[in-house]
Amino acid sequence: MTNASNVPVTQRRPTSVTVNNAAQPWTRPNVVSFYSGHRRTLGDLYPSEAYFLPRLIRPGLQVLDVGCAAGGFSGVLRELQPDVQYTGVDISKAMIAEARRSHPDGRFAVSPAEQLPFRDGAFELVLCTGGTLPMILNWRTVLQECWRVTRQRMLFDVRVVGEGQDQEDVSRSYIKMAFAGEWDGSSVAPYVVITMSSLHRAVMSLKPEPREISGYGYHHSVSDMAVTSFREVCMTTLCVGKGPAGSGCSWEVPLPWPDEGDHKT
Repeated sequence: MTNASNVPVTQRRPTSVTVNNAAQPWTRPNVVSFYSGHRRTLGDLYPSEAYFLPRLIRPGLQVLDVGCAAGGFSGVLRELQPDVQYTGVDISKAMIAEARRSHPDGRFAVSPAEQLPFRDGAFELVLCTGGTLPMILNWRTVLQECWRVTRQRMLFDVRVVGEGQDQEDVSRSYIKMAFAGEWDGSSVAPYVVITMSSLHRAVMSLKPEPREISGYGYHHSVSDMAVTSFREVCMTTLCVGKGPAGSGCSWEVPLPWPDEGDHKT
């Protein structure tokens, strides 16, 4: 049977697509302006975030938001629990400046996701959601770094297909930075699409090995801003924990997890 997510899409590409400075696309005024007005309330959550976050957030929880953009999740999490201890990091100085302006009571830092400036196990929950990871080419390194600084769980989302080849080449799969309908014809970010097998390998190679894995996902058309060989991907969010195993996890993703062991129930 043909998977709709593997049907090629022909789109015009710019003659030259490069990402020399990972922060540059995220400093554009239209992008900063977009994020300053979006992902600020519970109504802005993706279905996967709405599924997991009410289950995870509790009083006093120490949370790190990797790729926090303009800091909107500072308010979102406090809607769920007013005394959550929130920290946000982003590679863009412009985003962090807006986050500090909009959320003066928040804690924010400029940092690449590959080198988080925190000790091992500094947070109880690390978030890397909202499409952050699919826009980072070395997403595996980021995943391990998020895992390093959590002592309990991390929640992250990826774009997945059931079969085919990973798309990790920014010249072939990318997002046009056309937020608010504006695009300069050259500013792009990667649009990483991976197979479930690649996701499984990345998660199971984390050190220490995860003790619990839950998933929530659904098929969805790719963004109009995306140039890629897929029409549809599985918007997949995983909650991965350091233990104990068998703590009421679930798998609500339309694609099977390759490992049928005891990591999920």
